[in-house]
Amino acid sequence: MPIRSSASGSLRLAQVQQKVAELEREVAAAKEQERQLLREKKASEELDKVRQAQGSIASSYPNTQAGIKARQALQATVASPSLPLLPSAFDVPYPKK
Repeated sequence: MPIRSSASGSLRLAQVQQKVAELEREVAAAKEQERQLLREKKASEELDKVRQAQGSIASSYPNTQAGIKARQALQATVASPSLPLLPSAFDVPYPKK
């Protein structure tokens, strides 16, 4: 009888060790996911700052190369509907004499 008890005890220990290893993998995956989410959040915040700067340049200097490039960059990233599309110098008709 002690042999059987010992064998079932070992089986339980193996099961516990397997469960511990599984939980450790889950914890590691959750930590990696958290790190990735933090990187995504930081990148998104940085991108918002860049878009704000581009909007400022586009509206402050609309008839300059920098202003035109900033407007084009904003229009290329229309992913955010809160950013208005600004008219360019090319959209304004040339006055006829």
